[in-house]
Amino acid sequence: MDGVLHRIPVRSNYTGVSSKLINSESTVASLASSSSHDAKKLSESLSLDKRNDKKIDLEECQVNINSNISSSRSQFSIYEEAKKHLAEMLGTRADSLPATQTSESLGRVLSLPRYTELCPTVQELIMSPEETGNPSPQQLEQEGATNILSLARENLEFSSSPVSMPSDDLKFGILNTQLVDTSIPELPCIVEDLNDKGSLFGSSEETSITMMQSEVPLNSLLKENLVAPESTTEKQEQPSPVSVLETFLSEDVTSPEPRTEEPCTSDDDRNPTTPSTDPYAGPSSTHRFHRLAGHLSLPPNHPLLTIYTQPPIPCRPHQSPIPPMEVFRLFSSLCLLSLLLLTSAEGVRRRTYIVHVQPPESAALGASSDRESWYRSFLATVSSEVQMIYMYTNVISGFAARLTELELEAMSVMPGFVRAYPDRMYRLQTTHTPAFLGLLMHQGLWNASNYGKGIIIGVLDTGIFPDHPSFSGLGMPPPPAKWRGRCDFNASSCNNKLIGARSFISGAMAMKGQAVASESPIDDDGHGTHTASTAAGAAVPGAEVLGNAKGMAIGMAPLAHVAMYKVCGETDCASSDILAGMDAAVADGVDVLSLSLGGPSLPFDEDTIAVGAFGAIEKGVFVSCAAGNSGPVSSTLSNEAPWILTVAASTMDRNIRVTVMLGNGLSFDGESIFQPNSFPPALYPVVYAGANGSPATAQCANGSFDGFDVKGKIVLCDRGGGIARLEKGATVLSAGGIGMILANQATDGYSTLADAHVLPASHVSFAAGDQIKAFINSSSNPTAALLFKGTVLGTSPAPAITSFSSRGPSLASPGILKPDITGPGVSVLAAWPFSVGPPSNYTGTTFNIISGTSMSTPHLSGIAALVKSARPDWSPAAIKSAIMTTASVVDHSGKPIVNEQLLQADLFAIGAGHVNPVKASNPGLVYDLSADDYIAYLCGLGYASEQVSVIARRTIDCSAVSSIPEKDLNYPSISVSLGGNTTYVVVERRVKNVGKAASTYWAEVGAPYETYVRVHPPVLRFNYVNQEKRFFVAFKMVGGGGGGWQGYLKWVSVNHEVRSPISITYKN
Repeated sequence: MDGVLHRIPVRSNYTGVSSKLINSESTVASLASSSSHDAKKLSESLSLDKRNDKKIDLEECQVNINSNISSSRSQFSIYEEAKKHLAEMLGTRADSLPATQTSESLGRVLSLPRYTELCPTVQELIMSPEETGNPSPQQLEQEGATNILSLARENLEFSSSPVSMPSDDLKFGILNTQLVDTSIPELPCIVEDLNDKGSLFGSSEETSITMMQSEVPLNSLLKENLVAPESTTEKQEQPSPVSVLETFLSEDVTSPEPRTEEPCTSDDDRNPTTPSTDPYAGPSSTHRFHRLAGHLSLPPNHPLLTIYTQPPIPCRPHQSPIPPMEVFRLFSSLCLLSLLLLTSAEGVRRRTYIVHVQPPESAALGASSDRESWYRSFLATVSSEVQMIYMYTNVISGFAARLTELELEAMSVMPGFVRAYPDRMYRLQTTHTPAFLGLLMHQGLWNASNYGKGIIIGVLDTGIFPDHPSFSGLGMPPPPAKWRGRCDFNASSCNNKLIGARSFISGAMAMKGQAVASESPIDDDGHGTHTASTAAGAAVPGAEVLGNAKGMAIGMAPLAHVAMYKVCGETDCASSDILAGMDAAVADGVDVLSLSLGGPSLPFDEDTIAVGAFGAIEKGVFVSCAAGNSGPVSSTLSNEAPWILTVAASTMDRNIRVTVMLGNGLSFDGESIFQPNSFPPALYPVVYAGANGSPATAQCANGSFDGFDVKGKIVLCDRGGGIARLEKGATVLSAGGIGMILANQATDGYSTLADAHVLPASHVSFAAGDQIKAFINSSSNPTAALLFKGTVLGTSPAPAITSFSSRGPSLASPGILKPDITGPGVSVLAAWPFSVGPPSNYTGTTFNIISGTSMSTPHLSGIAALVKSARPDWSPAAIKSAIMTTASVVDHSGKPIVNEQLLQADLFAIGAGHVNPVKASNPGLVYDLSADDYIAYLCGLGYASEQVSVIARRTIDCSAVSSIPEKDLNYPSISVSLGGNTTYVVVERRVKNVGKAASTYWAEVGAPYETYVRVHPPVLRFNYVNQEKRFFVAFKMVGGGGGGWQGYLKWVSVNHEVRSPISITYKN
């Protein structure tokens, strides 16, 4: 909503300070009636917040400000600095800006945090007057605002010569050259940022307040909120910051109905507000504005810096006989003009597009001349000047051409057009995931962590194939001195990359009474080789699978060392073997444990992985585990313990595409790795395997085709039935079928997977499968073709949650939000010990593309190794916090991440979001935890002392432990329940400063209609690195509730945004 002024109707939840201050005695008393535990903690914390009465001299303050401004005028030119920032935003140079537009539209750029140093008591008095001896709110409204704003008028007046200020003091905001009329006791409008990253010329984090939608009038909430009936006999409370703000900023805050003002009809009409850029703000809308402190000289830690209210209403003409007070008018003419010019230029500039079209209906995909004529018909229709660059005949149906956007738009409405995307420049790189995650050579986290050098990743899996080039020791440093492990291969098989390999399968052999795998650490399945190379594989150029997904294969931490602990056979893993492997790994000195395996939800003391992981984190070992592949059903998670990073799976922006084209001209994109050039692109008979009504036949079960003729036909098979996808294709092939269409079940939605099928095949969505079935049932002679289009990059939406990824909420601990994080887990290419696909004579280096949370887990293990290398002194909990609080909740197009149904993914699918390695080593703040914190949590969760002792490996007496409820575990996410007898909850957290020594963070919260949310304190100030601050988040149910709501808490500074997801469950 660029360039818009908005009135702020102050009638909402205020997540900072209320008219009943959260540190007031009456509030603490009322909290005690709801929760003595919460009240006690809150009272202890807030007892330090008392402020001394202070008298101020406005005249003296004004003199100080005048003197300060006068002394600094010669240092830097704001005007020139503003031009520079404007030019950077528009992608040009400052001296290229049109002079007339600059002088007329740039306006003034000024905001001095130095005011807060000169006159902090002015702001404090204005916002929180004492009961006696100080002016009334009405007087303050006139005197305080008039003085503060008149100072701005007198000292910040725009003149013909540039105003100069110290650049360090600048927090840029756009001001009107006409200053405000301070005689009006209201603030009708405030400048909104030009973009969601903050002020046009400055950083957003330190110059924003937030407006949050609410249906509940502020004054009603202030009267009701957290105040027990007994409190009415207490001493009359003095006006609070919000009560004064209510008078100072609003014309009408008493009406419970939303205001419905008409838009201004003057020349400065304002546009309506836009929705929140944060997709987890629930039904409310978040809007970012400049901090009031930037213009009214409020102290940086003033409660008014964080405000939540209903979305700003477009300003209407003021009805007062006195002209309205226009605080800061945003001039957007220059920006709009520049955008229009850029847009018009884009419309005529040609660039190369790859255009996908349906094959020609005539000649049945025949002669190349027919195909070329068909392609050129698209070009001739839009322009005679269009140049065709390539004509594709084998891998896709389409062409490459130089087009303008207007020509492309005209082409897109033509019959037969499928899609087009711009040509892109690519380097030799991984099997795509590092680039997809933003990991680049000599840059960012790879550079900061030295590619994971010195870190040892222990992988518990099916073993490893040591001779694969992904485990080459070339260029690797020797293992660190702390390494105490061994290699059970011969001496030549291990090296500086693969430094350890051991086997623990005795438990499984004893259970089954037979060999489950070879006793050496060799990989009999391929799973372990794949996961180990994903986490820390060496760079291998020319990687591909059956000619697809070509690139350089490289792990997340390419200079990290690998130690393999074989604890699984080809299909399963004994818990005794897993525990033995974890025990050995910790003893050997690994830094990270990666477990792409899991089981059902169990109490933590009965969960082998949870128990082993607890011992690991006590020794400083980070543990990353798979969330499970039982989605999209709720509460199907594995590895739910809060000391484990639980990893969900998502897609990438790459498809190995096979298009199904029906005889009626309809086409549907699917996926398969096997894409034979020898398969004719012709129409063949197509049949549905479930035509006889048998579920087994519909799912192409082995031996189910007796009496069902599929010879020479393409067979449509349903997913499911516990039958592997590749096995379904093998059944079709053995029955004489020539191809397969694999259709999703309804629960799988649009999630498709690229597999190395044994025959030509395409895996399509449920919606596509339904339409193909309808065509088969309605046609007397149904036909279809399989068109192989190879590797397609830049697909969307990406990332997206895949259907198989297990979902929360956790059964073992519902108060801890799980999964924690999401990473790439669909169609991941990595090392493989065997050839794949149909039988062949291929003898080169083998890779495979497979999917699962088993694939997303080693991505996170490798990223954790990078963070550990960059921040060696961090605890496992700090690393986990950094990964979670820097995660992204939007896809690469800036839209909310979706699930398999293309609906916005909820927190029980996505956790904190999709991993963002670029930011993970520099989160600003972390939520840290120790083993003792987990013990207090376990005792508070209701575990008996004996059970906790099993986990802790030492005697624990819960009656002697200061236990905590699970909601108060210092976790990077928040999960609470409201309703029934619980209408109010206070959550405690503490954060540690791992950024700059002197840092200030402001709270920003997304809140639902039904819940009032407040953070105290709303501002955190840090003076040194590793300093910890405690805060509280209060939730009060004010609506009917029902179901659940999801939102966020952000701590925002100049350089960081520390985001925690919030889940609220409403109990009916």
